Amino acid sequence: MRCSGTSPWLLALSLGVAAPAADAAPLAHRAVQVIEVGSHPVSVTLEEQGATVIIAAECLIPREPQAVWRILSDYDHLQEFVPFLTSSRVIGREADALILRQEGRAGLLGFQRRFTVTFRVQERPPSDIRFDSVAGDFTRFSGRWHLERRP
Repeated sequence: MRCSGTSPWLLALSLGVAAPAADAAPLAHRAVQVIEVGSHPVSVTLEEQGATVIIAAECLIPREPQAVWRILSDYDHLQEFVPFLTSSRVIGREADALILRQEGRAGLLGFQRRFTVTFRVQERPPSDIRFDSVAGDFTRFSGRWHLERRP
């Protein structure tokens, strides 16, 4: 994709591990789906490995990294850009992190689930946002947003 002379940046969401609560419906072993976010196709892969679900998503965004970073780090408005979120709010701050509470409904290929999760979020501008759950509907949920330039 190209947009007014800007180089595309790959935005990768790597939710390395997410283990649902014990009463969650089981997932298929692997599911891949392309969804549209705005006018951008996003490839989403869900893979079950025992009790752990690995989620990966990536898309090319033809914008400068500062603009993408502003959106990703605008935590109180993420529900406007992330389709499965219904609420996203910063509820606290620490010296090197912030505490973020999110609610939503996520699903792929027939699997739907409401969730609430609280994350401890650490930033490394302008390329990485790492998050680890500290409370909520997952026994473990961690991952990162990563931006990198693509030719």
